[in-house]
Amino acid sequence: MDFRCWYVIFVMTGHEEKVRGQLKDNLAKQGLPPAEYLIPKRWLRERNAETGEWEEVLKVMFPGYVLVGTDEIEQVAAIAGGITGVLKFLKTDDGEFYQLPMEEISWIAYMTEKNDVIEESEVYLDEDNRIVVQSGPLKGEEGRIKRFNRRSGRVAVEFLIGAERRVVWLGVRVVSDDVR
Repeated sequence: MDFRCWYVIFVMTGHEEKVRGQLKDNLAKQGLPPAEYLIPKRWLRERNAETGEWEEVLKVMFPGYVLVGTDEIEQVAAIAGGITGVLKFLKTDDGEFYQLPMEEISWIAYMTEKNDVIEESEVYLDEDNRIVVQSGPLKGEEGRIKRFNRRSGRVAVEFLIGAERRVVWLGVRVVSDDVR
């Protein structure tokens, strides 16, 4: 993460990667400084409706959001305005571009270390039935975990995007007691 300022672009759901690609191309064509883009994704276990089997599925964590790191937000916004699928930028009540808090974007970037994807963490329940993260991106972040669904291998984790607290399900692998 080379940029001091991170912002949120609202896009049509399902167009996140397309918008990222077009922004990258258009900034380069115009000779403008590059920006960083983050579209966090996570692995989830879901039951296949046809077969009834559990499958690992890669899902966008914040559908309709593209996070952009740049020191030139006005130039990025001007180019983004001409891209199909871009809806708007998150702004303050005063109409200024809203900057994401650095501690939150740093945590998201840390968790999405490889290709914007949050890998599964390994968890177990201690003797008091509290969830403990043994390894993975949630290690040491047990306080952010709000709920645990053992059957589907998911934990609900709280994130701050803009001024809004969002609870997002992340995939975990439950480690049996004898592995600890």
